Amino acid sequence: MTAEDRAVLQQFHAPLTETIKSETVLGRLVAAGVLSHEEKNSINLAPRNADRVGALLALLPRKPAHALDAFCEAIKFRHTTLHDQLVKARLLAQYRPGESSASTDVSLRSRCGKMTTQCDNRQHRRILGPGAGRILGHSVLSLQ
Repeated sequence: MTAEDRAVLQQFHAPLTETIKSETVLGRLVAAGVLSHEEKNSINLAPRNADRVGALLALLPRKPAHALDAFCEAIKFRHTTLHDQLVKARLLAQYRPGESSASTDVSLRSRCGKMTTQCDNRQHRRILGPGAGRILGHSVLSLQ
């Protein structure tokens, strides 16, 4: 997992532990290959839901790069607002004002392209906000 993704997870630790239900996320993460059955079972040993989600959030940074993508996908339908905020924070964490790195620009365009194929355009505009086209360097908002 990238340093930016770890920072975003840390930033959202409190809202995630207060909101997410572990039983809705753990099975999807096992299916996505992020967690093993043993890890899922050890997380489920915690008595309270907040403790289970906290254990999951402590484990995710040690997982492969796709772990946070799978986590976002797992919360997408039950916790839409939190999902949208998390995705937006991930995109903004990768964009550094004043930095004109070609790799950063390519990475953002790549992520934006993936989001465009995964959601309808109204949701895309809602997640990224009105300045997304300017930030990402292409006309995301002109898509209809």
